[in-house]
Amino acid sequence: MAFVAQLQVPNLANFPFIATQCDRGYPVSVPEAVLEEIVTPGVDGRRWRLTRTSFPDWEMTTWCDYGSYSNAVTAAKGYEEAIGTLSTLVWGAADMGYQSYYNVMPIAVRPKVLAAVMGGLTNMPSGLSVALVQATWRFACSQVF
Repeated sequence: MAFVAQLQVPNLANFPFIATQCDRGYPVSVPEAVLEEIVTPGVDGRRWRLTRTSFPDWEMTTWCDYGSYSNAVTAAKGYEEAIGTLSTLVWGAADMGYQSYYNVMPIAVRPKVLAAVMGGLTNMPSGLSVALVQATWRFACSQVF
């Protein structure tokens, strides 16, 4: 599932992008149960104990287009400066919108020159893009909702 999202990094910038891949198809904002198997020697069957709930780390691949390669490189540097910050991810699919708080972990960022001019997400005055930034983000959820 692809969706439009924006990472809001305090004291830095807001980064809009199109998310094309997530571990589960959407950002993780629900805690998961962490279970431990209880083994009793000589007793058949399986039993489980809930030890805690936690938010798993997750990854997301994003794309954003730019009017020039230098703008794409500047954005890529901004993405890297976001590492280690507590940021807000605002995303939506169809008519629903969501907002979650995450710690941004190390990411892979690649600015690229496009082989053909295209229209895209940034809505530049000319409406044409000549470069894009592909990033693979890693997030750790930081707040229980």
